[in-house]
Amino acid sequence: MKKTLIFITLFALLLSSNSHALEIKGPELSAKEKNLYVSFQFRFDQKQISSLKKGLPKEVVFYVDLFRSWDAWPDEFIRGLKIIRRLTADAMKKEYKASSYDGKTLDMRRFNSLDSLLAWSLSFKDLPLTDFEDLEPGRYFVKITAESKRTKIPPLISEIFFFLHSREFRISKNSDIFVWNKERLGIPKCM
Repeated sequence: MKKTLIFITLFALLLSSNSHALEIKGPELSAKEKNLYVSFQFRFDQKQISSLKKGLPKEVVFYVDLFRSWDAWPDEFIRGLKIIRRLTADAMKKEYKASSYDGKTLDMRRFNSLDSLLAWSLSFKDLPLTDFEDLEPGRYFVKITAESKRTKIPPLISEIFFFLHSREFRISKNSDIFVWNKERLGIPKCM
């Protein structure tokens, strides 16, 4: 009877916890004037949010890659974007900062709350990925990858102790396959 009661209590505690896992929502694809645009959102888990609240800076690298899908061969990389977002939070000073670098421009912003910092830093709307005129007819998909590397491990140590994890996390998600045939684009309606 005691074991059953303990089991039920532990099970209820596990279900009632509101921790979230790392998640990529999307990607959603759209076409405007012969250009392909990608929108998606990323969500931290409770561990990442609590460490950010404690003042530990975060650097998240987002890769937005376009692949051509092949049946018998490995998928072919066509084009990609790399976006680096750095987040810092100081709850004592109520100072929340973020920067975004896409290889060309650096955008630095300040926020009033942690929620607004996370909303801007982890949401992407209508990123231009490619021009359809450059694409050959075929089947394509977009792969979103988010990763964060540990900042505490020096490079020499990580080379010697190769079995140590150098990343905090790495998560990726693919869009549905769409078809381009030089005349029209077939993007699935539900993604």
